[in-house]
Amino acid sequence: MARAYAVTLVGVATTAAVTAPLGIQAAANKPCLICRASISQQSNTTSQQQAVEILRRSTGSTNVSTPNKNPMDGGDSAAGFTAIGMAVTLGTAGAILLSDSFNWQNGWLFLPVPEERHVVTAVITEWSLTLPVAPPVLTTNDTVDVLELGG
Repeated sequence: MARAYAVTLVGVATTAAVTAPLGIQAAANKPCLICRASISQQSNTTSQQQAVEILRRSTGSTNVSTPNKNPMDGGDSAAGFTAIGMAVTLGTAGAILLSDSFNWQNGWLFLPVPEERHVVTAVITEWSLTLPVAPPVLTTNDTVDVLELGG
């Protein structure tokens, strides 16, 4: 059985210290599939490039802002995974799964075909959406759509 959740941080202020807007840590025996991720901003009209990476971490990051974990089916139970938001103290970086860049005016969207969805298990301590270069001070909207499998 799979349950779908939208993990969101809406209207959150970034600082130059924020390096990981969102992270997912799977619960034991409940792997997660990452179906979609996006970053956008609503406070700046200046065109500026931003590097973005998706990577695995072998230790967990420190949560600063707790993201909302909303079931896409209103009748579903609470998610078993942990969501990390606006982390400034990061866990140990492992494999880089995606390295990309975007312009803040357009935002960034990761929408993999099913064969390219990232799998997060309890063995992989954290899936991390990371800004490897300090971002400007902005008000952002950050979202990751997750399918939690099992139980």
